[in-house]
Amino acid sequence: MPYLWAAEIFGLLLPILFHGVYGLYISGPSRPNVIRYSNGRNWAYFMQRVTGVIAFAYIIFHVLNTRVWALMVKGSGITFTDMAEKLSSAPVFMFYVIGILASTFHLSNGIWSFSITWGLVQSEQGQRQLAMFSVLLFVVLSIVGLDITSAFVMEKSVLTALGL
Repeated sequence: MPYLWAAEIFGLLLPILFHGVYGLYISGPSRPNVIRYSNGRNWAYFMQRVTGVIAFAYIIFHVLNTRVWALMVKGSGITFTDMAEKLSSAPVFMFYVIGILASTFHLSNGIWSFSITWGLVQSEQGQRQLAMFSVLLFVVLSIVGLDITSAFVMEKSVLTALGL
């Protein structure tokens, strides 16, 4: 793909880097009221900040561990076998699980929060429907992400058991 590098830099790297750095900047002075006012939205606000930090660290680790590693070490793209090997390490696998769950929560809750804050959904019924959609999105994306990640480990286990 002749312009893959441009798409990766301008369509992925720069927007994610901006969002991550700006998110860290605004999370620093934020003071969630989860202890004083322990309601669902305060917890969602707090978890949005926590999962944002985790997701940013996970994305950096994932890009370095896959794309950058493959280009620097192999001079080509990462293969299924490379990824299966990386995920066969229990700490790496657990970090991927935590990173996927943090990323899917951050996205799902972010859609809800963005839609309410910017006035896209104003009615109480609309907000409830959006909340249900956000929970469904979190569950579906989490299942898909965890299924894909575990497939690498399962495939490697099967191949190892077969002596391949």
